[in-house]
Amino acid sequence: MTVGIANANRGWTHWAVWIAVLAPLPYGLSRVLWAAGVPVGITKEFLRELSSPGWGSLGLLFLALLSEGTAIFTHAFVKARAQVVPKWVPVLGGRRVRPRMVIGPLLLPVLLLAAVNVAAVHEVATHGGILRPEGFPDEPAWSLWAHQAVFLVWGASLAVATFAYWRATELRG
Repeated sequence: MTVGIANANRGWTHWAVWIAVLAPLPYGLSRVLWAAGVPVGITKEFLRELSSPGWGSLGLLFLALLSEGTAIFTHAFVKARAQVVPKWVPVLGGRRVRPRMVIGPLLLPVLLLAAVNVAAVHEVATHGGILRPEGFPDEPAWSLWAHQAVFLVWGASLAVATFAYWRATELRG
């Protein structure tokens, strides 16, 4: 049985959940394109430094899978306030959902996005630029700035959505 958002449908939690589901899509799509050798928002030289296309494509595809997997997980469990695992999930489909089985896996991306966002805000505030780890171009491409904006929105909305799920399941008992 799945309990819908009901009263939250008209509120800010509804929008936070939808943003948490949709925000990682551009990031995942860009990583898939980079893995295919299409330098969207970055230079061809930077793409070559990422070893893409090539072995570096595996890392890029992994990042896309992680972001999209989080979106699917958020949609399947948080948006629906699921009480059971959806039937399409292998092995676990149809089993009862314990709230911590949903909240626990979402804490990792929430904390990771928070750490990236704090580091980026600190970098911009202190140095006026975006973090540039070893190997990043001196002049960051627009894509790197766009993804940082996505991370800010995604991180905040995923935290709010996770909190809203926790509150709804806590009240449900």
